[in-house]
Amino acid sequence: MRAGFILRRIHGIAMYNNQRDLSSMTDEFHFHAYANATLQHIFDQLEQAYDDESLEDLDYDEGSGILSIVTPSGQTFIVSKHGPSQQLWLASPISGGLHADFNESEQEWLLPDGRDLKDVLAEDLVTTAGIRIRL
Repeated sequence: MRAGFILRRIHGIAMYNNQRDLSSMTDEFHFHAYANATLQHIFDQLEQAYDDESLEDLDYDEGSGILSIVTPSGQTFIVSKHGPSQQLWLASPISGGLHADFNESEQEWLLPDGRDLKDVLAEDLVTTAGIRIRL
């Protein structure tokens, strides 16, 4: 009787762990989907601004979950995925290091103070280089 209880208990724990692992895999899938879409959106907006406004001195590159932007004055911005925390991180010469969580109801990456990560990046680009990009 005791062995049967132990086996049921072990089976129950294994089932719980499998459900939790499946849930975290789903969450991780959504994180990467939202983060990649956001990085691609920012990159596309930079491309559009580059084409429309002849921002020849603006340098930007995206790959492997990292978007880097270098202004004509040499100031660098980095937007990157951080998988373990499921956040987007912004390194800005103006705002410093910021971490944003995806808010599903808003469909935006929000900082702890409620600001949108893309809005902060856009404001900082205006401040550092006079580059106006609607993100």
